[in-house]
Amino acid sequence: MKEKKKKKKKKKKKKKKRKREKKQKKKNERKRIRSRRRKRRRRRRRRRRRRRRRRRRRRRNIIRNERGKSPVITVVSLVVVVLVVVVVVVVVVVVVVVIVLVVVIVVGVKVVV
Repeated sequence: MKEKKKKKKKKKKKKKKRKREKKQKKKNERKRIRSRRRKRRRRRRRRRRRRRRRRRRRRRNIIRNERGKSPVITVVSLVVVVLVVVVVVVVVVVVVVVIVLVVVIVVGVKVVV
């Protein structure tokens, strides 16, 4: 029996990149680099501006913040303050009443004895 010869596989030819594609790639790369640079510059500028603004406005900010608060927040904070004050007053009154009662009882016991 004759042995069959194996067929040799043909090697695929690599497609040569056209010059236009290469140029396009380079162009895109340049664009990317440029855009990155621009972004960096913008960030730096923003940072500088922010710092300057902060320094100038710190004193005024306190007054502005008081004025600029939304009315809801102020109402809520007022309610909370009122509640806290009421609770404190009630606790103080209860403590005073208990002390007075204890004193009265002790004095009453002494008088009886």
